[in-house]
Amino acid sequence: MEGVFNLAAINRGLYINVIPVLNAAVVHNWVARLLYGESEDRYFKLHELLSTDEGNNRDLICMPYLVGERFPVADDKVRGVFIGADLSTTKVDFARSALEGVAFSLRQGLEKQGIMATSVSLIGGGAAESVWNQIIANVFNAPTKVFGDSDVLPSIMLSSVVLYGKGIINSYDEFITSVLDKQECKIYYPDKKESERYDIVFERFKKIYPSVRDCF
Repeated sequence: MEGVFNLAAINRGLYINVIPVLNAAVVHNWVARLLYGESEDRYFKLHELLSTDEGNNRDLICMPYLVGERFPVADDKVRGVFIGADLSTTKVDFARSALEGVAFSLRQGLEKQGIMATSVSLIGGGAAESVWNQIIANVFNAPTKVFGDSDVLPSIMLSSVVLYGKGIINSYDEFITSVLDKQECKIYYPDKKESERYDIVFERFKKIYPSVRDCF
């Protein structure tokens, strides 16, 4: 499929199917910086905001393509869009809808390949935001695993490739399993009612890009 590519896995004969999205953690970073500047505790403040019930507009939808996108749409000129703002809309509505937009974009990427997720695993700095993790679980309607030290796990996994290639470790699978076994793992389970609501919003989300692409 155009826009999707495969990487050779460490295990011979296996491949990793890659969906190259440009807008994921960058959106989380943007929201934190937009609301709280460069303060060191901006992510903590954002978490506190997202954890409140101050939001009024659950119909607000964000198309989160702040830096263009490669998949599920291939358009380097497209930019972010919010649709549905009204006088009741608050900053928590904008923050939450931006993170929801990333989850919708990821879901659309899998949908384009005919894939329905039955489980999700998250690593990277964005996985430190528990509210976002729950949003992802609800959008995908699938249990979502988040491992401890999720922000450094990508580096550990990459380092293991070198260790395996140098013969320092004998088995990539055993090494990765040993690393993950030492990590705490929190599972976010989908809320049925929220997942049903997100199914409806997701169909609206998919209509935004075709409607606005000629505006950029």
